[in-house]
Amino acid sequence: MTGRASESAAISLMYVPTADCHYATVDRPGAMSDVVTLCVAHLHGFSCAELPPLSNILDPTALDTLFADENTCSSCVLTFEYCGYAVTVDSPTQCRFSRVGASD
Repeated sequence: MTGRASESAAISLMYVPTADCHYATVDRPGAMSDVVTLCVAHLHGFSCAELPPLSNILDPTALDTLFADENTCSSCVLTFEYCGYAVTVDSPTQCRFSRVGASD
Protein backbone atom coordinates (compact mmCIF):
# COMPACT_ATOMS: atom_id res chain seq x y z
CA MET A 1 0.00 0.00 0.00
CA THR A 2 1.09 3.50 -0.73
CA GLY A 3 -1.14 6.32 0.43
CA ARG A 4 -1.28 9.76 1.95
CA ALA A 5 -1.73 10.60 5.62
CA SER A 6 -2.14 14.24 4.79
CA GLU A 7 -1.51 16.48 1.82
CA SER A 8 2.21 16.46 2.58
CA ALA A 9 3.06 12.95 3.81
CA ALA A 10 3.16 9.70 1.84
CA ILE A 11 2.81 6.31 3.59
CA SER A 12 4.42 3.05 2.57
CA LEU A 13 3.03 -0.10 4.22
CA MET A 14 4.98 -3.34 3.86
CA TYR A 15 4.42 -6.83 5.24
CA VAL A 16 7.50 -8.53 6.71
CA PRO A 17 6.89 -12.29 6.93
CA THR A 18 9.84 -13.01 9.23
CA ALA A 19 8.40 -10.57 11.79
CA ASP A 20 4.76 -11.41 10.93
CA CYS A 21 3.83 -7.76 10.97
CA HIS A 22 3.32 -4.77 8.73
CA TYR A 23 5.68 -1.80 8.87
CA ALA A 24 4.54 1.67 7.91
CA THR A 25 6.98 4.36 6.92
CA VAL A 26 6.00 7.97 6.38
CA ASP A 27 8.20 10.19 4.22
CA ARG A 28 7.96 13.06 6.71
CA PRO A 29 6.51 13.59 10.21
CA GLY A 30 2.88 14.57 10.36
CA ALA A 31 -0.30 13.35 12.03
CA MET A 32 0.57 9.86 13.27
CA SER A 33 -3.09 9.37 14.21
CA ASP A 34 -3.95 9.62 10.50
CA VAL A 35 -1.22 7.14 9.62
CA VAL A 36 -2.54 4.61 12.15
CA THR A 37 -6.14 4.99 11.01
CA LEU A 38 -5.30 4.75 7.30
CA CYS A 39 -3.09 1.70 7.75
CA VAL A 40 -5.53 -0.21 9.95
CA ALA A 41 -8.36 0.58 7.53
CA HIS A 42 -6.23 -0.71 4.64
CA LEU A 43 -5.29 -3.88 6.54
CA HIS A 44 -8.98 -4.61 7.15
CA GLY A 45 -10.05 -3.59 3.65
CA PHE A 46 -12.27 -0.84 5.07
CA SER A 47 -12.56 2.89 4.65
CA CYS A 48 -11.47 4.99 7.63
CA ALA A 49 -15.11 5.88 8.25
CA GLU A 50 -15.90 2.19 8.89
CA LEU A 51 -13.45 1.97 11.82
CA PRO A 52 -14.31 2.98 15.37
CA PRO A 53 -12.80 6.35 16.27
CA LEU A 54 -9.18 6.16 17.37
CA SER A 55 -10.25 8.48 20.19
CA ASN A 56 -12.03 5.48 21.78
CA ILE A 57 -8.55 4.07 22.47
CA LEU A 58 -6.34 7.12 23.05
CA ASP A 59 -6.18 10.86 22.50
CA PRO A 60 -5.21 11.34 18.82
CA THR A 61 -3.93 14.85 19.50
CA ALA A 62 -1.61 13.53 22.21
CA LEU A 63 -0.32 10.85 19.80
CA ASP A 64 0.31 13.47 17.12
CA THR A 65 2.03 15.79 19.60
CA LEU A 66 4.22 13.04 21.07
CA PHE A 67 5.47 11.99 17.63
CA ALA A 68 5.43 15.41 15.94
CA ASP A 69 9.16 15.35 15.16
CA GLU A 70 12.42 13.70 16.22
CA ASN A 71 13.05 16.36 18.87
CA THR A 72 9.76 15.92 20.71
CA CYS A 73 10.54 12.50 22.14
CA SER A 74 13.49 10.82 20.47
CA SER A 75 13.31 7.66 22.61
CA CYS A 76 9.53 7.31 22.93
CA VAL A 77 7.74 4.08 22.06
CA LEU A 78 3.98 3.71 22.36
CA THR A 79 2.09 0.44 21.91
CA PHE A 80 -1.69 0.11 21.97
CA GLU A 81 -4.40 -2.14 20.53
CA TYR A 82 -6.71 -0.87 17.81
CA CYS A 83 -9.18 -2.93 15.79
CA GLY A 84 -7.41 -6.24 16.26
CA TYR A 85 -3.87 -4.93 15.83
CA ALA A 86 -1.11 -4.17 18.29
CA VAL A 87 0.16 -0.84 17.00
CA THR A 88 3.67 0.25 17.98
CA VAL A 89 4.79 3.78 17.16
CA ASP A 90 8.50 4.28 17.72
CA SER A 91 9.33 7.40 15.73
CA PRO A 92 7.58 10.26 13.91
CA THR A 93 7.97 8.34 10.65
CA GLN A 94 7.61 4.66 11.57
CA CYS A 95 5.10 2.31 13.15
CA ARG A 96 4.24 -1.36 12.97
CA PHE A 97 1.07 -3.41 13.09
CA SER A 98 0.85 -6.98 14.44
CA ARG A 99 -2.37 -8.98 14.61
CA VAL A 100 -3.43 -9.42 18.20
CA GLY A 101 -3.17 -13.10 19.03
CA ALA A 102 -0.97 -13.86 16.02
CA SER A 103 1.42 -16.72 16.65
CA ASP A 104 5.12 -15.99 16.81
